[in-house]
Amino acid sequence: VSALSIARGYMQLGLHDEASAWYERLEDLEGSNLFGDAIFNGRLEMAAGSGDPDSLEAIIREFGASVDDPDEELLVEAFTSVGRNVGWKEVGRLVKASLFLYGDKVPGELLFLQGRSLRRQNRLLEAVYHFERQLNAMKVPDAVHPSLLSQRNRFIRAAADCSFLMNDRLRARGLYHQLIEEGDAYHREWGRFQVAQIDMLANDYIGAGRVFREIAADSLGTLAEIWAESLAEHCQEMRAHRQYYVTSSPRRKAAMP
Repeated sequence: VSALSIARGYMQLGLHDEASAWYERLEDLEGSNLFGDAIFNGRLEMAAGSGDPDSLEAIIREFGASVDDPDEELLVEAFTSVGRNVGWKEVGRLVKASLFLYGDKVPGELLFLQGRSLRRQNRLLEAVYHFERQLNAMKVPDAVHPSLLSQRNRFIRAAADCSFLMNDRLRARGLYHQLIEEGDAYHREWGRFQVAQIDMLANDYIGAGRVFREIAADSLGTLAEIWAESLAEHCQEMRAHRQYYVTSSPRRKAAMP
């Protein structure tokens, strides 16, 4: 326990070499298997600080088998940092390498990050299939991690947004309507906003403008409410110039990351 405290103390000071040396001592102690989770999480945190995806994967593969309760928040934070600083393809590799840590019940945050990495690589169809697979898996609640069930709205929105971005309007519309029916206030508003955008792209400026005005009058403090006001004005202008109607592809900024 003293060795673990010293290692953690060095970690807090940012002295990674010293912390690593004490983790190595801890690994050599008799009964070190009792500290498997602490050793794994400590080494993972050090590797996350370096931002090196190869180091992260090596630690997962070397120490993961001895871990009973891997810290998914730490994994997601480390992988997300790699995505921002190195690339999202590396995130997909790291998530795939870490799935064995959880067996058949992978936490929702990790599965969401897996789909997000596909989206960030512009592999939109694969991302849609990934999010929809998780939604189908939720139909058998006992077969999935509880945290996955609690994020159902988030996965519906992600599948819908990716469909919207690749201009599959029919699929996107169906998913957004599902979000409107099932979601909380925040997700219902997003579903209404995106359906209105689809209507606007189909030149239904009257219907879309009405919904945009309703959303602009909401008080949830969301970006959708800010955008809705200008889009309502745009619909009003287009109603006066029907000869200029065009059908355009959705803007990427319309779907949040």
